[in-house]
Amino acid sequence: MSKTADDFAAEHPDDHLAAVDARLIDHHPTVPAEEIRRLRREESSRLAGSRITSFAAILVERATRRRLAGGL
Repeated sequence: MSKTADDFAAEHPDDHLAAVDARLIDHHPTVPAEEIRRLRREESSRLAGSRITSFAAILVERATRRRLAGGL
């Protein structure tokens, strides 16, 4: 049986989220890194238990960016 995109995403979710953290920290140098990580963890927890995980990191990053920009 071949693997789906969700299978690949589910195998290393921490790698994807670490990359999200790094991008957000680079993009928002005036915001403390721990604050960015806290916001990202909150957004990640919203999707915890989702059946489809292929785009979870993208959705988490977008939601966190909106919060950092004052959108939420």
